[in-house]
Amino acid sequence: MSTHSLSTHALQQQSQLRPEHIALSIGQQHVSYQQLYAMVKATAEQLRLQGLTKGSRLCCFGEDPLRMLLLQLASLELGYIFCPLNHHHPLSQLQALSATVECQFYWSNLDLSLNQGKRVEFNPHQALSGSDAGELDSEAPMSMVFTSGSSGPSKAVVHCWRNHYYSAQGSQAMIPLNHQDQWLLSLPLYHIGGQAIVWRCILAGARIVIAQNKGRVFPDLLASATTHVSLVPTQLYRLLTQAKFWAHSLKLKHILIGGAACNESLLEQAISRGFHVYSSYGSSEMSSQIATRHHSLGQNSYQILPHRRAKIHQGEIYLRGKTLFLGYWKNGEILKACEPDGWFNSGDRGLIEGAHLYTLGRSNNMFICAGENIQPEEIELALLQHPQINQAVVVAQQNSEYGQCPVAFIKAEQKLDKQQLDLFLRQQLAAIKLPIAYFDLPAHNSLKPSRSELSKLANHKSSCCDQC
Repeated sequence: MSTHSLSTHALQQQSQLRPEHIALSIGQQHVSYQQLYAMVKATAEQLRLQGLTKGSRLCCFGEDPLRMLLLQLASLELGYIFCPLNHHHPLSQLQALSATVECQFYWSNLDLSLNQGKRVEFNPHQALSGSDAGELDSEAPMSMVFTSGSSGPSKAVVHCWRNHYYSAQGSQAMIPLNHQDQWLLSLPLYHIGGQAIVWRCILAGARIVIAQNKGRVFPDLLASATTHVSLVPTQLYRLLTQAKFWAHSLKLKHILIGGAACNESLLEQAISRGFHVYSSYGSSEMSSQIATRHHSLGQNSYQILPHRRAKIHQGEIYLRGKTLFLGYWKNGEILKACEPDGWFNSGDRGLIEGAHLYTLGRSNNMFICAGENIQPEEIELALLQHPQINQAVVVAQQNSEYGQCPVAFIKAEQKLDKQQLDLFLRQQLAAIKLPIAYFDLPAHNSLKPSRSELSKLANHKSSCCDQC
């Protein structure tokens, strides 16, 4: 990684260190670091002329990845708070999210208008540049990202530059990235994992390759010299169906899996094809990765990354460090979510042995069936060992006899019946943990399914219908 300090404007420095080096590729369009910095300066100046200042809250959503990226980068230049929204949401939800953060300005290339805030426009190719950025305040709020809401209401997580900077530095300790590398921006910027890719590349002087195929990653890998990619398990599964998805056929070397538990057989297949494969335990509150596991080295636990600390208290994982967020935005304030001693309760259960972290699932996902504690993630991991199952989510269904019982939503390569699955799971789990029903996992527009929505769906279904 290039030499930077926390007070350095990273993009500005890269434009001086390697002005002609390609910073960004979008299909056949290639943008140098010098050109990218000029575009960011032009964007920041146009936004300043429309009223944005340090601390202004800018919501943005749309299908123009270049402009979304420029808005992320310009937030460091101008000091406003970048708040990207999922453009797949209906307008009513976009309105609600923008109201949550008390949006003052918004940008979109969609034919949608928000009630909240002033709409802004900008042309990054316009020959307009302001003065160079002033002194960088690494502790000032600079971005907000909404949690996935997979297990409850979404929260607006507030980050500062210190968070993003040390998140990238810690990632570098496990997954090497230098100026000759290229990372495919295959995750959206409204997800902390997408933003993290951008800052890793800028700090390393690497190239950002903007994905062009809306989730179909393989064409992007074929058309570029991508060396690094971040994927959710479903994307890895799709790649492994491609006959040419081999390290010797591509420039790709490093694959980082996150967002959900992954079938071990998929990871093993990727390793057998010559790739370095990693999985991560992370959160929005810790600015993406907390701990990473290098599967190609046979690691069976997560390694806690530099600039992060973790401990176990009453069975739950508590976190702190330089990547810990500033707090949640609520009613015009940033509400700190830490304990008085500075530790943040992740809400995850786990074990720690030295620098090795083992995760056991979300505390608020646990439920009681016939007096027994049921951790859905334990059942999900067991299901993912089945060679035909690519995705699994287990939730509780109300039951008059047992209180609550597990039901599973699965995505499988072929139809599986309940008896087959029960026999498979019984080799790993107690009988009380076997799902009483299996349903097809519905399609979803986010990186991971909403556990709360599936719970609602499960409790509208009968356990004796729609079974696999």
